[in-house]
Order: sequence, then structure tokens, then C-alpha cells
Amino acid sequence: MFHYNQLANDSLQGATDTSINYYEHRCVLQRHTKISNMLKISWIRPEDLKYYESIGIHYFKLQGRQLIWQKKADPMRTIKAYFDEKFDGDLMDLNSMFITITKFKIPLPNNKLDGYIKPFYDEKIICENDCDSCKYCDKYSKKCIDIDKANEIIALAKDFYSEYDQFNELIKEVKNELNYTLNELNDKEVFSTNEFNFE
Repeated sequence: MFHYNQLANDSLQGATDTSINYYEHRCVLQRHTKISNMLKISWIRPEDLKYYESIGIHYFKLQGRQLIWQKKADPMRTIKAYFDEKFDGDLMDLNSMFITITKFKIPLPNNKLDGYIKPFYDEKIICENDCDSCKYCDKYSKKCIDIDKANEIIALAKDFYSEYDQFNELIKEVKNELNYTLNELNDKEVFSTNEFNFE
């Protein structure tokens, strides 16, 4: 939700890279805290539209439509997959209209997700947001995701984002400026203690 609010705000004002990247980086890192999170992202496979339609949902919004202006985007291929109710490839590519949004993408082969949602539809599994005791998504992720490859990607993402994060750099700069100002005030004996150190 915060990511969407930030995107909306940035579209109205002159956004900086720091602002644009803040939630995007944290979104990728959150997704990568646990491999099974890839199955918990709010996506709908073309093959699973029938389950939603059978319970009265007939309108679907495409993910990634903000990317259609980019030259490499392929919205028609995305739309065709949903009209055909069939897609052979990486579900994450479909969700981003075939644009590489992050270099740290964990592949999610769509064909390996056949049957994943069926137990929820049949009410054999009721999601109570208690992942630690349920473990369905954890077990299923081992069937459809290359765990070793995913762990490599996660390690690279964590290293990159912790080093590159412009927001953290901005916070460090602000803290340094505040400490410098407070030290100046201390030297002038405006404050008698160093209780305002921002380390």
C-alpha cells in the first residue's frame, strides 16, 4: 500500500531517485526475506481465471500497466495470455509485461504452479495468515522454485541494496549535518551536554 501511495505521489511531483527507489528496493527485499513469499504476491495466473470467474469476479486489472510506455514492454502478449488463459514462461515476466524491473528476479515457472491455488478454491485449505503453522506455500515453493538459485539471487540482492540504498545515504548525510551543527552549538556553549548526538 505504501509503495502505491509513493508511486502516486511521485507521479504528481518531481520525484528523485531516492524517492522512487525507496519502496521498490524494500519491496524486493521483503519479497526475498523468504522464498515462499513469491507465491504470496497478489498475482493471478491466466490458467486460474476460471476459479475467480466461478465465484463472480469478472473484471481483472493487469499488473505492470504503468510500464506500457517503455519500448520493450509487450502489453499485447500479456493480454493475449489472459484471453487464451494460458502462458508458458516465467510468471514474473508476465506480471511486468516482459520488462526486467529488477536484476534480482527469482524465476517462477508458470507451468509449475498448476494446481497451486486449487486447494484454496476447494476450501481444503483456508488461509488464516498463519504461515508458520500452515507451511503450504513453503512446501509448494520447493516444488516450483530452484531454491539454490533463489538463495544466490537473494544474497546478491541484499548485498546490492544495503550498499546502494540512497535513502540510507541521505539519512547518514542528514545525521552528519545535524551532529556538525550541534557540535558547533556545543562549542559556543549553547548546550551544556552532548545529549543531542544523532549517532
